[in-house]
Amino acid sequence: MTRAERPVPHNRRVRHKSVRQPGVSPFECPSAFSEWREEPEFLQSLFRTFITTTEKDLESLIAAIESQDAAKVACIAHRIKGGAGAVGAEPVRRDAERIEALGRGERLSEIRPYAASLRKEFGRFRSFVSIIAGSPVV
Repeated sequence: MTRAERPVPHNRRVRHKSVRQPGVSPFECPSAFSEWREEPEFLQSLFRTFITTTEKDLESLIAAIESQDAAKVACIAHRIKGGAGAVGAEPVRRDAERIEALGRGERLSEIRPYAASLRKEFGRFRSFVSIIAGSPVV
């Protein structure tokens, strides 16, 4: 059985090792990624899935913010937060976490700056992944 075929336990905590300098990289590499270094197709698939899903989620998030649907905002932000954490997109995860908390607290008037930051950080992550992959991932 290859590593890609092995199930990943959901209760396993992964310690994160930062590979970024402050203000430079939108990516923090969980130590588990070192296991997949020799399987770049798997990593590209993981990144591709995150990027495709998050692009759709960002559109839905903006629509939910505009329609003042706090529960939907919190739900979508939670989904983005989880995906970002899985791929090491820490700045994206942090912004999504803030938006989720504001949505749960029905404080939608405070979300716009975080939504703008989330879009910016997601763009940075997407660009970074394209650079390390040597070509656009999506």
